[in-house]
Amino acid sequence: MRAKMCRSLATLAMSALLSLAWLSTSEAQLLPITTRVVTINNLAVAALRHPTNPGPKAKIGIFIMHPDGSYVNNVACTQLAGRGYTTLCADSIFLRRGQDYYGYEQHAPGIAAGINFLKTPANVDGIVIEKFIVWGHSVGAPLMAFYQNVAENGAAKACQGPEKILPCDASTLSNLPVPDGVILADAHLGAALATFTYVDPAVKNDDKPGIRNPNLDMFNTANGYPGDEAAGSPTFKSATYDDKFKRRFLQAQADRNADLLRDAQNLWSDIQAGKSELYPDDMPFVVPGSDGAARMWQADTSLVNCTQKPHIYLTHTGTQNPSPGPICSVRIPSASAEDDDSFASVLKVTVRVWLGAHALRTNGRYDQTKDDITGIDYDSSATSTASNVKGITKPLLIAANSAHYFIRPDEIVYDAAKSADKTYVITEGAVHGGTPCTQCAQALGLPQDYFGDTIKRIYDFMDEWLGKPGRFLP
Repeated sequence: MRAKMCRSLATLAMSALLSLAWLSTSEAQLLPITTRVVTINNLAVAALRHPTNPGPKAKIGIFIMHPDGSYVNNVACTQLAGRGYTTLCADSIFLRRGQDYYGYEQHAPGIAAGINFLKTPANVDGIVIEKFIVWGHSVGAPLMAFYQNVAENGAAKACQGPEKILPCDASTLSNLPVPDGVILADAHLGAALATFTYVDPAVKNDDKPGIRNPNLDMFNTANGYPGDEAAGSPTFKSATYDDKFKRRFLQAQADRNADLLRDAQNLWSDIQAGKSELYPDDMPFVVPGSDGAARMWQADTSLVNCTQKPHIYLTHTGTQNPSPGPICSVRIPSASAEDDDSFASVLKVTVRVWLGAHALRTNGRYDQTKDDITGIDYDSSATSTASNVKGITKPLLIAANSAHYFIRPDEIVYDAAKSADKTYVITEGAVHGGTPCTQCAQALGLPQDYFGDTIKRIYDFMDEWLGKPGRFLP
């Protein structure tokens, strides 16, 4: 899944620039580390990192990967290794091919290979790894939740039940090593949920996507989205949608998703029946306006913006445990009419890929409110984080960033999790990549450096969580 699925180009660029600005500050106090590029089957490339002088924490090995983004040099790799842990950061064989995989099961061999690599001391410069953690960020989080669920419970229970739109292919899911813990960083609710919330109901005809239904167009100024006076078109402006438009839009979004699901299932059924006019293995399934920016909460920041309960809150002045009340995001709007009305918004996949990685059912009235998303049948897709965490019994840490839009989604994941040892923490003012949001501070009338070193705060917290006596260390 492309990075655009999790954030707009604007927030992506902002995060990249801020990462450069804050790198020296956050890494100044880290231990010296040794880095080595390694070759592992079922992975595109991987990099091993550990403290040059390993201590007890180096016995905890952390595997880090994203389904299609490059994470071999992710900030987590050095931040955790510099705090004493052994990290193996890898790029998937689906690197930059997010529209090619039909399920997370295709990534499982790579994750298993990475964990097995860490199990051999000769591979890790003689370090004896005793505990293994899988770490996933963004869409990497549902990937790791899926892997952990299958590793603990087996494919039949985890991803092949009758509730699944397309049961997983178990051929790659046997004898998976079971990690001892899971970290989900600013976790997405899953690849299918991402697509579901991006599907644009204003597209009237897939063959003529430029002809839009103005009554369902979230970028129509008549529906609450302001125009940009300087550019002459709406772009990255905060919208305010009234209840009438919101109900109309969300119902139409759910209806279009249901129509796409029905079409895909009928086509897949015909393929399975061996109809001669179709390819015997798969068929193209091209969906305009399903990978763009038609996500209502990205434009209207009053939607899906707050948690329902207090949680651990890493603020610029210190840790609140718990916060005085529910926590709300400080994010800025990130929807883009230009991204939505573009060929780049087209998902160019196959019917099997759509059903396995992008399709999702509803189980009631689909709605978005200030502190919730309702009506989603998370169990219908094997990519759903909130479904997979139900099968995880190992210690689980969920860490969200308050300058992004996942703080309520991650609370949904936390509430669904069954692990007896689960933690939810939110970092004040951090964007999706973890760095501080200077634009958010400015929008609030605060100094640019108001949120401080968000990278240091969250990785210090991860260090405390990983190093807590009795969890993974004696």
